[in-house]
Amino acid sequence: MNRLIPCLVLTVAFAGPIPAIAQEPVPSKPASQAPPAQVPLKVDLVVSRYAGDKRVSSVPFTLSVVANDNDKTSLRMGVDVPVPTTVFSGGPNSAIPQTSFSYRSVGTNIDCSARTVAGGLFKLDLAVSDTSVFVP
Repeated sequence: MNRLIPCLVLTVAFAGPIPAIAQEPVPSKPASQAPPAQVPLKVDLVVSRYAGDKRVSSVPFTLSVVANDNDKTSLRMGVDVPVPTTVFSGGPNSAIPQTSFSYRSVGTNIDCSARTVAGGLFKLDLAVSDTSVFVP
């Protein structure tokens, strides 16, 4: 039996600071108490599926994330798929099938946040949820 194994490839590009204009000057804090600067980042993510050693699919995603923003970037891509349920009603000799449908979400959900760490590096908090329909 072959299983699909999701694989994740991640690259981060530095987009550079975005200038901001304030209406009134903000009093500056001492350097030891100043919050870290917000840095825009471009996060490229590839979700790949494998059946054994063979790659079955590969889907790229790009997110814009601001480091040190205390907020996360979310991406939701998916659909609701109808799942049929059949029940039989009636007596033992006159079973009548009745089909109803419930819906299940299928797709990719990505949550990402970033912050700076020592040495000019970034720490990414990345949560990926990927579901799909599988017919044996």
